[in-house]
Amino acid sequence: MKIDKDSQEFIESMGLVFQDDGQPRIAGRILGFLTIRTEAHSLQELADALEVSRGSVSTNTRMLEQIGIVERIAKSGDRQGFYQLAPDGFSRVMRGAIQRMVKTRQIILKAQERIPRKTAAAQRNLDDMARFYDMTIDGMSELMRKYSEGS
Repeated sequence: MKIDKDSQEFIESMGLVFQDDGQPRIAGRILGFLTIRTEAHSLQELADALEVSRGSVSTNTRMLEQIGIVERIAKSGDRQGFYQLAPDGFSRVMRGAIQRMVKTRQIILKAQERIPRKTAAAQRNLDDMARFYDMTIDGMSELMRKYSEGS
């Protein structure tokens, strides 16, 4: 499967973005590929197109599937799975990020209640952390609302 120069640049750039975020580079490349090659692809097709091992593609498509940006589908008469960008993948990623932030905020609240605040610095740190998560959750929730409305 031949990939034109501009598409290849996009795919590679997505890989670098993921790598810069501490994620596997191949995951970003897979996402880039599936973003512009909109039909569903088998693991082998992805491996061939991206010139990487099928095992690496399998591991990273599972990760992308877990965060909700990619979905696995079945094709009639074919036993293997095929992967494509999830129709509401960006919303799923945002909802997942908000859920993780809420969970972290709950951990912070529990710490504020249970950990003795022996120093003013520790108290400031917990308060600052709580404030950061409160503001981030509120901001991300507002972004999600606007994104869902299409504005």
